[in-house]
Amino acid sequence: MDIITQLMLKNFSEAIALLDAHPSVTGVLLLDTEGLILGSSLSNQERSELLAPTYLSLMIDIYKHMNALDEIANQVCLVQSKQLVLIQPIYDIILVVYTEKKELDELQSKIKAAVSILKAIAQPEF
Repeated sequence: MDIITQLMLKNFSEAIALLDAHPSVTGVLLLDTEGLILGSSLSNQERSELLAPTYLSLMIDIYKHMNALDEIANQVCLVQSKQLVLIQPIYDIILVVYTEKKELDELQSKIKAAVSILKAIAQPEF
């Protein structure tokens, strides 16, 4: 593994750890634009692999439709019976955060910090 890959994995781990430290977060998933898992704190790896393409397809569809309306969605929230799933693209990375339905204001500040870390990794070079 080259040094750049090692640094990216370390930074992915930092972003995941930052979110995982929040008491309401039950898991974090990082995907690339092909639906491959870049990092995860979910205990069930098989479940992560099954859900990754679903979140990718969802984000592509939402952004395609929002763009057609000249709108932008910075973050998508799926409401499930016992938890929320927050999905946020960062360049070519998709951040998925599973959280209980509490302490959401504080969680958004953690997400903002994690997004800053991920932007530093994924920002395209022009």
